[in-house]
Amino acid sequence: MKNIESFLEERKLLIRNAFLLTLFCLNVAWFIKLGFHSLMGDDIGAWRFYQGKGLLESVFSAADGKFRPVLNLFQYWLFSVFDVNYQAFFILNILFNFVIVYFLYKIIFQITKFDIIAFLASAIYITSRFSYYNILQVYGFMEALCLFFLLIMIYYSIKLYRDFKWYYIHIIYAFNFLIVFTHERYIVLVPALCLIVFFHPELRKKKIWLLPAIILPTLLNYAVKKWLFSSGFLIGTGGSTINFDIKLVATFVAAGLANMFGFNAGPTYLNGIDIFRVNSFVNISVGIVTIIVLYFFGIFFFKAYKTKNVFFFKISLIFIVLFFSLMLAASITIRQELRWLYAPFIVFIIFFSYVLSKISLNKMKTCLLIVICFLIFSNDYYYKKHIGNVFFVYSQQIADSAYKETIGRYGESLADYKVYIQKHRELTWPLGGSMFFQPYLGSNFKVNYYDNLNEILTNEIENEKFVVYSFDFNNRKLIDITNQVKLNILLKNRTVFYDFLANLDHGNVHPKNGKLDTPNGEGGFPMTWDNIGKSLTLISPYKYEYTNIQLSNESKSLLITAYLPLEESDGTRLYVEVEDSGKIERVSQTDLKPGKDNFVNLQVDLSSYSGKKVNISFGAESPSGDQTADWIALSKLLLIN
Repeated sequence: MKNIESFLEERKLLIRNAFLLTLFCLNVAWFIKLGFHSLMGDDIGAWRFYQGKGLLESVFSAADGKFRPVLNLFQYWLFSVFDVNYQAFFILNILFNFVIVYFLYKIIFQITKFDIIAFLASAIYITSRFSYYNILQVYGFMEALCLFFLLIMIYYSIKLYRDFKWYYIHIIYAFNFLIVFTHERYIVLVPALCLIVFFHPELRKKKIWLLPAIILPTLLNYAVKKWLFSSGFLIGTGGSTINFDIKLVATFVAAGLANMFGFNAGPTYLNGIDIFRVNSFVNISVGIVTIIVLYFFGIFFFKAYKTKNVFFFKISLIFIVLFFSLMLAASITIRQELRWLYAPFIVFIIFFSYVLSKISLNKMKTCLLIVICFLIFSNDYYYKKHIGNVFFVYSQQIADSAYKETIGRYGESLADYKVYIQKHRELTWPLGGSMFFQPYLGSNFKVNYYDNLNEILTNEIENEKFVVYSFDFNNRKLIDITNQVKLNILLKNRTVFYDFLANLDHGNVHPKNGKLDTPNGEGGFPMTWDNIGKSLTLISPYKYEYTNIQLSNESKSLLITAYLPLEESDGTRLYVEVEDSGKIERVSQTDLKPGKDNFVNLQVDLSSYSGKKVNISFGAESPSGDQTADWIALSKLLLIN
């Protein structure tokens, strides 16, 4: 008999470990491809906050009036170890998320005794659309840390009722202190903690000192802010003042409840996609999930009422009060971000799992459970595809583009350049003016933001080292337009006598081929590139010839903007030839390389041909002779004075 029991226990343990391993893999797989590479926004602000500060000064500071010493301690240590290594923070957040998953699994198994329910509930937690801030932002560790503390408190609250020991309440009180000083939003735990004391026969006897001890962290937090930092007690997102607008709070609570069931209630920049643009199948499936979940809740409460099970009602009341307290905390500021709904959602998951464990699951109810799990995972996958519309995700895309186009290209030498970036409201938060660049280029580095290019051209920057970027919000990236600006500088006070690109039909490709894999089958053709627009594109060893071009006495220069578009090229030579009375002279040749120097402006002197009628050819050839990816795009071909 003992051998059979031992075998069954080992089998259960094996299943549990298999479920946990699966959850670990799901946790990594769900997030790993979302990683970015640059600190930005509030995260880069946090990095700067800790620079030059010691441990005590960092921990006992109140940035923006928010006194969070527990968070400060962790962030001080993390920035000391990781500095501005975003990927390190990203991996840490993923791993710590699994620590939360592990405790969630443990709690749900403790109250249900069903590994399958614990597994499915934990998987739903991982894939939830409330999760992305916790993973993608350095400040997400703050949210995750609070969730972890909350789970510890729930875990030991359950143990209080299962196997009473006084040190359990001490642990709960200790983590209540920690959570309030990690984020003041969690002062809302007070009502649920008071109910735990009132409903427990052993604790109720000591309520005279237990109840004040619950409120103590909140009072202490208020006192420190008021008397040491002279700041408000509750400060909303973005430093806004919290004004308890009843109508607005009620609206947010209603939206939060809808989000619990899977409806995407909220603006696109917060939720990824507006509820009215969500696929109709998804909204229908969310409706089905809502009906089934409410059906299970109805069975549970009817059974509790029928059996007069007071204990079930007490536990339910604690969960309901905890849920709505956390929902209120997510609904009292100027907007409702999905990250704030993660805490009430985790309580919702635990309570629903508890409800399931108290219902006899026949075949029909088991099928319904499978249906809602399938629909929830399908909907989470659908919402994940739209996560790029959420403000902190597209801001990360912007930051990565900014890093790639600036620090990634120029390194620390960018500090020697004057940097211009086009103004846009969506750049304000991720770049923070110049703050984004200062970890790499020093605290004195400043970015110049412009409204239009004329501001730059009037700054007399011809003799300075400079780079200029426009901003493409639709593609979330900075675009280097330095050469366009340099071209405009070259064209200042110049007259254009002939535009070769506007007269492409007057030129001819040599040698003729007609069999190449190009738009026109030839070695020279018009083509539009994303970064330079329409161009004359040449491939080695072809050239494009214009005949009988009349050069006046004033048209003394040929202005060329050349671009090497293919990164796999080992280099291409651009040359210009002039044929005068049957004599061909190569008047210019330039070797281009892929990379940051592959976009150049050339000015070719043609003064020796002034007043003559000549043939002008633009050609491409391979310096190495391999002719692999040897393409040149010419976006400007002008005769000027």
